[in-house]
Formats: sequence, structure tokens, C-alpha cells
Amino acid sequence: MEFTYSPRTARITAVVWTLAVGGSLAWNMHHESEQVMAMAYAEARANYNKDITFRRWSNSHGGVYVPITATQQSVPWLAHVPGRDVKTADGRDLTLLNPASMLRQMMDRYAIEYGVLGRITGLKQLNPGNAPDAWERAQLEAFTRGERQEAWAIADLGGKPHLRYLHAMYMEPGCDKCHAILGYKTGDMRGATGVNLPLAAYLAQEAEVRALLGLTHGGIWLLGMFGIGWSAHQQSRRGVERQAFLNLLRTEKERAEVTLASIGDAVVTTDAEGRIEFMNPVAERLTGWTTLEAHGLPVETVVVMVNEETRAPAPNPVHRCRLHGEIVGLANHTALISRNGSEISIEDSAAPIHDPEGNVAGVVMVFHDVSEARGMARQMTWQVTHDGLTGLTSRGEFERRLSLLVEDAHLYGSQHVLIYLDLDNFKVVNDTCGHLAGDELLRQLAFLLSEQMRKNDTLARLGGDEFGVLLEQCPLPKAQAIAEKLRHTVSQFRFAWNGRSFEVGASFGLAVVGQETASPAEAMSAADVACYAAKDGGRNRVHVYSLSDNESAARHREMHLVADIREAITAGHFVLHAQEVLMLRAYGARRFEVLVRMLDRHDGQTLLPGGFIPVAERYGLMPEIDRWVVERSVRWLGVSGAPDVQISINLSALSFRDDRIVDALRAALQESGVAPGRLTFEVTETAAMAHLAESVRIIRELREMGCRIALDDFGSGMSSFAYLKNLPVDELKIDGAFVRDMLNDPADRAFVVAINQVAHSLGKETVAEFAETQALVDALRAIGVDAVQGYAIARPRPLSEIL
Repeated sequence: MEFTYSPRTARITAVVWTLAVGGSLAWNMHHESEQVMAMAYAEARANYNKDITFRRWSNSHGGVYVPITATQQSVPWLAHVPGRDVKTADGRDLTLLNPASMLRQMMDRYAIEYGVLGRITGLKQLNPGNAPDAWERAQLEAFTRGERQEAWAIADLGGKPHLRYLHAMYMEPGCDKCHAILGYKTGDMRGATGVNLPLAAYLAQEAEVRALLGLTHGGIWLLGMFGIGWSAHQQSRRGVERQAFLNLLRTEKERAEVTLASIGDAVVTTDAEGRIEFMNPVAERLTGWTTLEAHGLPVETVVVMVNEETRAPAPNPVHRCRLHGEIVGLANHTALISRNGSEISIEDSAAPIHDPEGNVAGVVMVFHDVSEARGMARQMTWQVTHDGLTGLTSRGEFERRLSLLVEDAHLYGSQHVLIYLDLDNFKVVNDTCGHLAGDELLRQLAFLLSEQMRKNDTLARLGGDEFGVLLEQCPLPKAQAIAEKLRHTVSQFRFAWNGRSFEVGASFGLAVVGQETASPAEAMSAADVACYAAKDGGRNRVHVYSLSDNESAARHREMHLVADIREAITAGHFVLHAQEVLMLRAYGARRFEVLVRMLDRHDGQTLLPGGFIPVAERYGLMPEIDRWVVERSVRWLGVSGAPDVQISINLSALSFRDDRIVDALRAALQESGVAPGRLTFEVTETAAMAHLAESVRIIRELREMGCRIALDDFGSGMSSFAYLKNLPVDELKIDGAFVRDMLNDPADRAFVVAINQVAHSLGKETVAEFAETQALVDALRAIGVDAVQGYAIARPRPLSEIL
């Protein structure tokens, strides 16, 4: 039968061709716009990262002093900063540029040279030039409410398009030197840093590519339309002309198919009933069907789609397009199941083909493979919610799930249990075999513990050798049984490494998550307290938190005190007192022992050392406190204006095993100009003996710098004289327990006399503590003690009142 190419067929073909080329053009132009804006955003973010890195670098140095010149005057908004203007020894006038001023100058120079304008702004400013405009103010208010941390928008600045980028800044340690006057404290959102990036070059690039895409697609479309029109025209002829027309039509059809084959997306066309009419090679490859095999089959038979997450069949957009006669997009998380059973993540759309009367004559479906992009997204999601070492749930995801359980308990009265467990001998493996062995131990234990979990339970690594377990809908007795099972699993585990075997145990703390649980943080704190109670109770045991439990309650109070101490360290909520030491056998220099006190953050009362020092030592916080005391004491000594004053500073046992105390002292001496010989550092006999080799090393470093070392509470140890010759100290402080009753107890007096004689025979000076009465002072003078200290001489007073 002779084929007749009717005008209706020509119109349908033209519509199909126009939709295919137009869809390709629209997608490519949209993709190009996204790419251009992504490049602009990346450049703006890179400029921001450069600015903020420079600011943090300069902040770590506290600013820079530069010469005062005609072009560089003192920064007026830093007038409140002590030492803004200084004069050097050679008479030069210098002024302080704080990090913000330095960054402002760098931004201005960068704007002149490269056209990218940096911004520093805030709701409260020292520099009026940093006042925000309307858009910046709106973003700053959103940052303050915690809604987001960055914002960007496209706006005309100076009549030219710009990408405006703004990122929140938070108060960091060191920022309070300049910004505390505005009422900010560490952790507050104090402003933002941003970039205004000119978009002219990007928009020009986008316009150029769009023009090229338009010309290319227009040429292809015109070529196709020309072929369709030519074919229709030729069909109007008869005889030989009709046959020639058919031959030309075949040629144009092949040309159109070659064009569709060159498109990177899969293209499927159907008739009005949803039966396959055509598939390009990409569609054939993705579905596993050839056009010949699929021709005439229902589209859902060839293009089989499911939801990636639920595995439920996904609605085919072709049928929705036929019903509504409009372009339809594919639902999110859709996967294509090919003929061989393989799965491909896709994104697609379907557009209707209308006949001259406006009826749907068919559908064009275009889709492409997005498996790689979705795979990367899934991988990134997994990395955020899982621990990279063990594969367990991450701490952040664990806390999110704990928040949901707390909310569930409040809404429905349900009960859950939180388990906090800490390995008991993990440090032995790390110190003995190295971190590779420690990592392998954690991986093996994570696998063993995972095997014991119920389906709905959560096991997470919270950090280091600490793990957390969430038992959903679990009564406490059942939770205790599970914890005991986990404890038994850990205690029975033997870790082998390089021919050595190690036993590890774990201490478990349990806390009920119920309606009485105020917050996730409270639940974590309770479980942590219970875990420490388990450790104090002998380790390798399970302890349940209870407010009625004296041990748990005491530990809870202790943990709150730990938080107070940490905040005091961060905010500097310590004060220094001093007690005078009377020299009995030498004169000239005045000497004081520096004593630290902590201010209670709740009522501002002063806490004596006995109220916080033991807890600080237990939780390893003393080195930070010691460094604070050393820095402030040396600074006070430098500005005291009394060169004949000497001070003694107590150092904890942990500081005598921490090289950072030497670095902190060296920096403080260099900054203040104080002679090291004016400093005496006191270490207790017990602390020195506990880690003799490390203590001797630190003592020698301090003495090499020129400082003196005193052995505090001498005589309290059982082997004091035996160890004395091994400690390179300058001075012995006789334990006050012997001094206090020496007038009434001959044995105590004999101890004082013996310590004094031995010390002098070794070339060391002596100081007697607890000289509470004048009679004791006179007796110690008669014995030959070099110096005394106690209430008979002076009571401790604030350091600011000493001179």
C-alpha cells in the first residue's frame, strides 16, 4: 500500500521535533545557568575563606603594631583597648591594628586590585563603617536567631549585578580584647564577614554559552523542520515525485534519529495509548530493550520504575501526561529497573504531543542516569551519620535520636534507657602498641557489641574509647540485663596484637529516659555520672543513675563543678591572693606565695582551693589553671614596680608532666621582662615522687631558665630523705603538720630540726609553714630555719592589695 504523508502527520512530526529540541535546549540552558552561579558562589566562598583565615591568623597574634603615619593614624574605635598606642625604645610611635582593622585594609586593597569587595558588619559595631544595610541586617538577625549561618543573593550594586555572600562570625577566644565592650562573650554571634562579587564576567560567559546553544539547537531544529516541510511538500506530488518524497522522508527520518542518538538523554515516544513508538540508543541501553522489541508494548512494560527507598512501584509520568495534557516531572528517589534486573537512578519528564485539534496524540519522555550523583549524596549522608573508624552511628546522629526519644517520652509517657560505657584498659593498648592497635581494638569491639543489639536499638561511638547505646521502649530491669550481657561480652574479649594479648573491660552507666528527663543533655550527664560511679566502684561493672543514690548525687554535683571550672578557665573567673613569707636569715627582697581562688558563677562567692582543686586535679584541669596562674602572676610581677619582690607559685602534679607549662612561662617572661630568678615554683613531695623521672626533667628545665624550685609539704612522705638527693630543688617547705605542734610535741620539733639540718647540709634553704603564733616564729628562728609563713606573719590577701 502506498504511503501518504498527510499534513496532519507532518504537524505531529513537527511538534515532536520541536518538543525534543526545545526540551534539550531548555535543559542545557538551565544547567548552564546553574553552573555559572555555582562558579560565582564558589569564588565568593573562596574569597570569604581567605578573609576569615587571615582574620583568625591575625587574631591568634592579637593584632599588629604599625608605625603611625599620615596615612595610618590610630584606629579611633580601638580607643578602649589598653596599649593601642605605644612608643618604642628608639622613639618610634606605633599603633595597634586589631584583626578587624587589618582585614578591612586587606579587603579595600583587594577591591581596588581585583574588584571583589569584602564586608565586615554586625548589629553592634565599633567601626561605624561596618553598619549593615537592610539586606545585611535581615541576614544578621536570622543568624542571631540561629536560622542559618550563611546567606547569599543577587543584587544590583552601583548599577551592576553582584553576588552578595554573608557568613556569620562567632566570638572566639581572644576576640574579647576588642569586642567585649559591645557586650559579646565567647560563643556569641557578633557579626558577619561577606563578599560582594561582580557578576558581569559570569553573566557574559552565560550569555555567550546561551547564544551558542541557541544557534546550535536552532540549526538542528531548522534542519529537522526543513526536512519535515520538504517531505510534506513532496507528498503533494504524484507518481515518481511521491516515490522521491518517500525516499527523502526515509533520509530525513534517519537524520532525525541520528540527531536523537547524539543526545545524552534517553528519549522514548509513545502513541496516544501509551504504547512505545520510538527509543533512542540511550533509552535502549538503559532499559535493556531495543526499539524493535519494545515497539507497540505498553510503556510500563519497558520503562519499569520503583521508589528507591520504599521499593513501591513508581507512577509512570507518561500516563499522568496523557490524562492531564501537560508536562509532568518524575517523583524524587525514582529508580529504573532494566530488563536484566539492574537498577539505575533516574530523573525525567514527559511532555504531551498534541494533534491539530488539541488532543493528546502521544507523549515524549526524556530521562537521564543520575546514579553517580545520588550515590555521592548517599555516601555523604552516611559519613555524616556514622563513625568513620567503626562504622557505628556517629555522636551527632546519636544525640539526634536521643532527642527524639526524650520528645517521645514527654508526649506519650514511654520509657527508654541510655547506656554510657567507657573502656577500662584501652590506654594500655594505645600506649603499648600504638594507635593502629587501638583503632583495630575499637573496630573489633564495635562488631562484637553490634551483634548484641536489638533491631531498634542504637549503638554509637561517642568519641575515643566511649560508646553509647539507646534502648527504645525498654524497662530498666531489661536494660540492666542487656548491659550485663554487654559487659560480659567485653570482659571475655581478648585482643591480640603482634603476639601479645590484652584484656579489656568496660564500665557501664545507665540512665532512664522518661517524662522526668528534662533534656537530652541531662540524660547524657546522668549516664556519664553513673559511668564514673561504676569506675569508682571498681571498674568493669554496671551502675544505674539515681538521684537518691548518694554516690550518683555526689558525682552529679562533681560533674556540675567540673562544668563550672571549665567555664571559669574559659572566662578567667579566677582571682589571685598572696601570703607573705618572712625571711629570718636574709634580708632585702620581699617574698609572697601566690594562691588561687575561683569565683562561683552562680552567686559570685569566692571558692577556696579545697573547694575546687581536688576536682580539677581528678579531671585533668589543673594544667590549664596552673598556666593561667603563671601568666597572670608573672604579668603582675612585671607591672608591680617593685623589683625587690619575689613570688612562689604552686604547680600541680599534672603540670610537672606537661611541657606546656614551660612554654607558657617562657612566653610570660618574654612578654613581661621579669627576671626568672624572682620566681620559685613549688611542687609537693608526693607529686614529685609519683612520677620522679618526668618531675626531674621539668624541674631541670625550669632551673635552667633561672627559676627556683621548692619541695612543698616536705616530710609528709615516708621516704623523704631517701629521695631528696635525687631532686634538684633549691628549697624545702617543712610540712605544717610538724610545725603546728612542735612547741608541745618533742617528736615534731625533732622532725623540724632534722629536716632543717639535712636541707642545710645539702645546700638547700628551708621554709616552715603554719607559723601561727609569735612563739612558733621565735622557736623556728632559734632552730635556724631560713623563712617562715603563717598567720603570725600575714593572712592571704588579694594580689592587688599587696603593694
